[in-house]
Amino acid sequence: MALETVGKTLKFTGRNRQEAKSKALHFWYTHQEALHESIRDFVKHCTLSPDQKVITYRRQAMS
Repeated sequence: MALETVGKTLKFTGRNRQEAKSKALHFWYTHQEALHESIRDFVKHCTLSPDQKVITYRRQAMS
């Protein structure tokens, strides 16, 4: 599966960096109201794996 949820972490897996990025951006676009953050803030919480096939998003605690 392309989208894994582990606690407060989301992992977007693709065949390459572009596919992983596309999945992460699609997730943000479809859930932006629930996330309550801009695309800029969403990207700040993302990291790219060394093999460039997985983008990890660490959700911030809602206050």
